[in-house]
Amino acid sequence: SPVVKIALSGAATLTATAMTKSSATVYTYTYTVPAGDGTQTVALSVGTDVAGNVITSAPSSGATFEMDNTAPTNQNTVFASASTKKGGATVTIVSSGTASNEVWFAPAGTTSFSAGATMTTAASGTATSIAAPATAGTYKLYVIDAVGNRSTASTASLTVDNTGPSVTNVTAVQNNGSFKAGDQINILVNFDETVIYTPSSGSLTLTLETGANDAVVAYSSGSGSQSLVFTYTVVGGATNHTSADLDYKNTGSLVVTNPATLQDAQGNNATLTLVDPGATSSLGSAKNLVIDTTSPTAAVTYSSAGPYNSTETVTITATFNEALVTTPKIALSGAATLTATAMTKSSATVYTYTYT
Repeated sequence: SPVVKIALSGAATLTATAMTKSSATVYTYTYTVPAGDGTQTVALSVGTDVAGNVITSAPSSGATFEMDNTAPTNQNTVFASASTKKGGATVTIVSSGTASNEVWFAPAGTTSFSAGATMTTAASGTATSIAAPATAGTYKLYVIDAVGNRSTASTASLTVDNTGPSVTNVTAVQNNGSFKAGDQINILVNFDETVIYTPSSGSLTLTLETGANDAVVAYSSGSGSQSLVFTYTVVGGATNHTSADLDYKNTGSLVVTNPATLQDAQGNNATLTLVDPGATSSLGSAKNLVIDTTSPTAAVTYSSAGPYNSTETVTITATFNEALVTTPKIALSGAATLTATAMTKSSATVYTYTYT
């Protein structure tokens, strides 16, 4: 008695103010921390014991405490550059420099932090990595100090991408034309984002409709871009590839033996569904690619019936089963010979030669 008073000095001041008695030995005071940073020093006064001794001004412990109202400002150092990751993937950051800090990824404008699908925190304030939130979206990095001062959002953003690449279209490099056995055609499978193919982990094939015998074409190049190249070599003979307008099969056409073989940069597996080509050419409206591995044949007729003697001239006519783009030659062997000699074109399918 009388009631103990408390005074504060240092970064902010409090004039001697009565405390509240809780018991004969315990007194409390509720202090609203003002703005500013620095050390506050406590001084006690007035109170006496039953013998009349005045309390010692300086507390035997707890004589000072710190005020800290300054938020961290190094969020742009901790997370300096924009990044895109799959949900849950590890994101590399720079240590905030203080172990007692908290480092968070959270949506822009977040003021209350709680770990979950849209917020993740580092193991400590000096950690150099943090997991990306699980939910797809855009996130900012925040640094919170030990007393709860929160930095502003980082300038750089983390984009969480959980969607794999998908096919936008399939087309051919070549435009129009007919192709025979041994010719090569490059087919492009185009995606909506960069795709990475790892051949050592599996195989990647594309099936083309080539008559009775479909052509299964292997990946050729393009990993690290948005277009994968499949090089198709036309096959003749027993396999006999043929097509009036080369197409890809719209069901089960693009096949990968291991989903992890074909992914985007974030590790999302690609979607292999191809658009149904329908009634038009799946390889582009201006890409009429004819696959023809059947050699043309000709029926030969003569202007008069033989046999012939050396006073006669005979017109030999070769009528082909399809149009030719180069002039055929005729050769004769037997009782007399004629070396290969150009015939005369009558039409795209009819050629003649006058033989003396």
